[in-house]
Amino acid sequence: MRPPLGEFYNPDSRGSASDEYQAAIRRRFLEIAQELEPELLPSLAENVLPHFREVADAHDLYQLRHHAPPSLEQALGEWLQRWSLRTAWARWHALWTLQEWQAGRSPPGQGWGGRPPWSTWETIRYDETVVPPVRLPQWNPQLETWKEYNARARQTYTTHLSQYRERLEGLAVERGLVRVPQPREIERDLRWLAMRQVQRLTWSEIERRSRVHVSERTIRTAVPEVAQLLGLPLRASRPGRPRRR
Repeated sequence: MRPPLGEFYNPDSRGSASDEYQAAIRRRFLEIAQELEPELLPSLAENVLPHFREVADAHDLYQLRHHAPPSLEQALGEWLQRWSLRTAWARWHALWTLQEWQAGRSPPGQGWGGRPPWSTWETIRYDETVVPPVRLPQWNPQLETWKEYNARARQTYTTHLSQYRERLEGLAVERGLVRVPQPREIERDLRWLAMRQVQRLTWSEIERRSRVHVSERTIRTAVPEVAQLLGLPLRASRPGRPRRR
């Protein structure tokens, strides 16, 4: 998975950098979910694709995204519910995948569609990120060594840089942006989330299956955080594994 492009992301954004990051982790989550539960994609092909084919000629993908006919909407909703993927981006990615299958670009039930297209917009404008000019102190070599001056000038620059960072990070928080987790933790947390959502494992079962030695408390903390990053509602309890159809 590609690393994040910045330190903050907008959970509601379809903007360039945040979208790149969101799209990457969403796709990776779906890949992990498919790896852990091989029935996931075949169930989409078996239960939803026939309804998609019935209306594909009469509607384009963007119409279906917002106004899917009742039979398709019901089948898609049941599939999302079955795998605890009840969120707008998962629905959109499923529709995009169905179109890829319908167009013959990939075999039905064997691969997710590529990254769905999004419109772009910026939360923080370019003109708001301009670095104010820094005014360094003057140096008089008769009164001060270069070493002394260099330390004083660097402190002035460091203070200026810290103030710039503080202003931009404050602006990011003010605009509703959220700091992204460390990249090395994302892959691990996405796997735990897929175990919890798709495989319906308990916290203790996830701990036993984890590839690294961690506490159940760590898992209980990390999974809701990465679910929030994805905008994915966590299932409340363990009702059992999805029924086969």
